[in-house]
Amino acid sequence: MAEHLYLAGRRRQHACEQVHSTGMLPYGTADMITGGVFIVYGVHAKRVEHFGDIVTYGVNDMVLDTWGTVDTWIAHAPVVSYGPSGIGFVNFGTVDEFHAEAEIVTYGLGARGFNQYDGTVRSARFKSIETFGDGSIGIQVSKPVGTITVDEDVTTHGSIGNTLVKGVNVLLPAEAFSVKPGGVVEKLGVGGSLVTHGAKVTTYAVEGGKVLAVDIKGKVLANGEGSDAVLVADKGSTPLTNVRASAKAGRALREADGEITDRTGFLAGYTLSLSAWSQMGNSAKPRWLHVRASEDVIDKRPIALQGTTTIRPFTLPEAIAMWAFAASAR
Repeated sequence: MAEHLYLAGRRRQHACEQVHSTGMLPYGTADMITGGVFIVYGVHAKRVEHFGDIVTYGVNDMVLDTWGTVDTWIAHAPVVSYGPSGIGFVNFGTVDEFHAEAEIVTYGLGARGFNQYDGTVRSARFKSIETFGDGSIGIQVSKPVGTITVDEDVTTHGSIGNTLVKGVNVLLPAEAFSVKPGGVVEKLGVGGSLVTHGAKVTTYAVEGGKVLAVDIKGKVLANGEGSDAVLVADKGSTPLTNVRASAKAGRALREADGEITDRTGFLAGYTLSLSAWSQMGNSAKPRWLHVRASEDVIDKRPIALQGTTTIRPFTLPEAIAMWAFAASAR
């Protein structure tokens, strides 16, 4: 078991079992980092592979960090950080293929899951990413990359909090997916959902950067108070092809000088919550329906008719018709 592992010089291959690291930096340090597996400038690794947990505990204690070049990087076991600003995987270098077969989980304040600061990665694949601290973004991209694939979910639980960004401590919201100016994602694929639980955050945020293609099988969900599901701003651009967005106490879609390049199949506009409060005798129609419509998203909600429950999506004309029926039946 190693406390720290760093690679310097030219290596063809390196494999390790477990790494547990605590860098012992004081909280608030902005000009120094430590790490679990750290590939420094000048290294060209053909293959980096670890079979045991890689865990960091300290301030600015990156779990996986590269400033060099890696052809293939495979993490077979969980990647975990407990300390403030302890990023799961951060890339300043050039990585051809990265694959985290197990989950990336961070618990500290401002501890992001994956951060593309500089350089590039051609293909990055994750099982899942989950963060718990305020300011702990799931995925953030600031440079052009190829394909980012998440087999399951990206989930954040925090709100706005302090995090280290390029040597400066700043306040950031715990977004699930974020593309900043200079960032370009050729394709984002998510097998599950993008989910945020904290207040005043955005789940899918493209601010100044670009996403060229998306394939999100699940939903884009914002569960926190005042949190939005999708933000396209500051001349950023993204398609929202077949994206289903929902915000419990915010807006499903917010546009601020951004461009949505494809809205095909995008469900956003109204949220319906329909409940059968009572029925008249044996009639198949409820006596009245309680309808709640927000300005944002069309979502699936249950309707009770004669003791059965069906779930289906509703279009805006259907919503208006049901609202009119509810009003007239009262």
